[in-house]
Amino acid sequence: MNSADLVRAIRDHDWGVVDRAASAPADADDAVAAALAGLDEAARELAVAVVARRDGLRAGELLLKLLADLDLQVVAFAAKSLSEIHHLPDPTALLAAAAKETEPFVRECLYQAVGRTGRKDVLESLRKSTAREIDARARSWAEAALVRLGAPAERETLRKRIPTAPPDDAEFLCDQVVYIGDRSLAKAMLPWAEDEEPVRALDPHGRPVIVRMCDLVVWTAHRLGVSVQPPPRALGRYATETIRSATAGLRA
Repeated sequence: MNSADLVRAIRDHDWGVVDRAASAPADADDAVAAALAGLDEAARELAVAVVARRDGLRAGELLLKLLADLDLQVVAFAAKSLSEIHHLPDPTALLAAAAKETEPFVRECLYQAVGRTGRKDVLESLRKSTAREIDARARSWAEAALVRLGAPAERETLRKRIPTAPPDDAEFLCDQVVYIGDRSLAKAMLPWAEDEEPVRALDPHGRPVIVRMCDLVVWTAHRLGVSVQPPPRALGRYATETIRSATAGLRA
């Protein structure tokens, strides 16, 4: 697939091109960038998916540019993609974008991206952004980004919060611990292993199950790469032996 074919597929709303995009040449991102102004909303959303899947050297730059799109769905998709790609823009550019952004979801994605850059030199700038953040969820993600970058005070605050977290907050905290990628931080979840309080209902394959606090320990440990036996395939309700395996893995 050449660059012209790629742009044509995007313009035609051919979502199958996402899986084929990796075969396009290195200059394909330049071609997508040049075509953006002439694409409709649906095609620009597809362009985000293509750029994110390719994750080329210009991916972060292009996705940051798409945060200025007039369509909120395109903006949200670009922000989410920025929180997941490897070729990120400079963290100062991400923080500058967050400072101008009105949508809390977009800001939380930008904070996540800042943390994923690994740039400890922006810790103080991120702290200032965190202090100014008015949305509770976005501020929590900014704090998680600080922890990921190695901020000790914020890490200790999170560590103390986890053991007594209510079920309503538990899954969110699990996502943050996985984002931070710190197994030792996940040890703070060990008290949950004895807690059978329900968190939420799932309905996989038409068979409703209630996920408990203890089940979140298993799934989080697995997501962090801890050996759990038997290995879970998805979040669900686990046997006592599986919960014991997860807690043993976290303690190791």
